[in-house]
Amino acid sequence: MPRPAHPRDTALRLTLRQLQIFVAVAAAGGTAAAARRIALSQPATSAAVNELEALLEVRLFDRVGGRLVLNEHGRTMLPEARLLLDAAQSIEGRFGRGGRVHAPHLRLAASTTIGNYLIPPLLAAYRRTTRGRASRWRSTTRSTWRARWPTTRWTWDSSRARPPSPASCCSPG
Repeated sequence: MPRPAHPRDTALRLTLRQLQIFVAVAAAGGTAAAARRIALSQPATSAAVNELEALLEVRLFDRVGGRLVLNEHGRTMLPEARLLLDAAQSIEGRFGRGGRVHAPHLRLAASTTIGNYLIPPLLAAYRRTTRGRASRWRSTTRSTWRARWPTTRWTWDSSRARPPSPASCCSPG
């Protein structure tokens, strides 16, 4: 007997664009002003609001004298819509657009000697592989590092006889 689909496995009908339009209309108080904010026509904005309400099978706005005013359902949904849009923006900002993944921030800690003589060529190699996105560097002691970032995993122990090759230690991720 097949297992029922997990709710996350079913196709979503709600789109981020619908939520973006909903939030814009809520902020502007009408479709014409919201349309200007989000670069849509007023009829397209109005149609999107109607489509969202039909999809959810609930009215989100009360129509009062040519204005759209959030009702109880709309007020309840607004913070959640903003949260989802903020999360989507965060994903785009963190992971890039067009399939390009941005390099994560790189934190290094080394003694002054290691920091002055061994780290610069490794950091240069890392920057070449990440197109220069990792640009923060500061020399610090191991005890300072552990005190500030106690849960950070160490990938290279500077007490080893030879430094690692840039390929083995300087790849993002």
